[in-house]
Amino acid sequence: MPYRNKTRVALLSSVIVKNDAISNSIRDKLRALTENSSAAQLYDVTAFTTHSSRLGPHIKLVRSVTEVVLDPVFLSADIHIFEFGVYTELFNAIYCSRPGQTKVVHYHNITPPELVPPEKREITYKSLEQKVNLLAADQIWCVSEINRMDLLEYGIAADKLSLLPLPVSFVHQPPPVRSPERKNRVDLLYVGRLVPSKGILDVLRALCALRQTGPLRASLKLVGSPTFSDQEYISELHSFLAKHDLTGHVQFAGEVSDQELLRCYDEADALVIPSYHEGFCVPVVEAFSRGRCVIAYDAGNLPYTLNGLGITVPTGDIEALTAAIGNFCQGKLAAWENETEPQISAQRGDFLESIYMGLAAEYTKQFRYEAFCDNFLKKMAGLSAVI
Repeated sequence: MPYRNKTRVALLSSVIVKNDAISNSIRDKLRALTENSSAAQLYDVTAFTTHSSRLGPHIKLVRSVTEVVLDPVFLSADIHIFEFGVYTELFNAIYCSRPGQTKVVHYHNITPPELVPPEKREITYKSLEQKVNLLAADQIWCVSEINRMDLLEYGIAADKLSLLPLPVSFVHQPPPVRSPERKNRVDLLYVGRLVPSKGILDVLRALCALRQTGPLRASLKLVGSPTFSDQEYISELHSFLAKHDLTGHVQFAGEVSDQELLRCYDEADALVIPSYHEGFCVPVVEAFSRGRCVIAYDAGNLPYTLNGLGITVPTGDIEALTAAIGNFCQGKLAAWENETEPQISAQRGDFLESIYMGLAAEYTKQFRYEAFCDNFLKKMAGLSAVI
């Protein structure tokens, strides 16, 4: 039977939901193995998860790890691929793989406990305890160089580690022409979870400091799913805005569709990522793919993802963040007022905006879905060759 000639693959993830990096990772693997005509002839794939916002013939809902390890599909699979970045009971199934079954983990990193509010640290501690499961893997694909370095320090053998960065779906294109009435302010954008470790309050403090030097000619839009955000932190952000009379300068956009998110990037002048920890940071690549500048802290993998194309300041240095945002805004506003092309000052150097956009476009080619698919399928071919 043709089915029996296929390499059988089991993917495992706690949840498969919208606007979640780990969920997107497993969805991209499903897409590569089922929508690519050549791969579809080679692989039979099932994704196990406890919850999915999208159902389909290749997604199987389970209630527990016990249900997984007793499932005939899991038991007969040639390759088990686990998504891991936060504790999930399903990751314990790695100890139930039989001899001859290849065990792979796609590692997304774990947020340090000190960056999580005390009342929410239990899941982080459980994640760190579960990190030991990585020692049972035959191969580990790291989403970033900082994660690979983390696992080397953890004691994982270098020959087990390789990179499989996350893709972005946006393509590079010239920005829309800014209307004259919008040239009197600079529009900043933040994309991600609204949680303390992302440093959003630092940006608000920077805006507050800038207003003390003169009229504040900048706005900030916050895009992030409430489902994955900290409601107490959101309340703290609102309180800060009200206390310092910044409400008119900051918009909470909440969760948006892919098309709306693309428009948010196109309407922004820069993405601001003041995160205290990042294992990869997809929004940085998304912003670059739309020709947008990025102002960020130098935490975690951000220096690697920025690749010298961003404006970085020391993590937690609000004064430096204020200066970076202020200088960027002044440069943009002056260029518009003088009807000259804006200049972007990045770590690599100073570039006219048109040149900068070309550099950003070239850099983001390696993060397009097509590049991810090619990299992933090459890894799968290597696994299949030794089965």
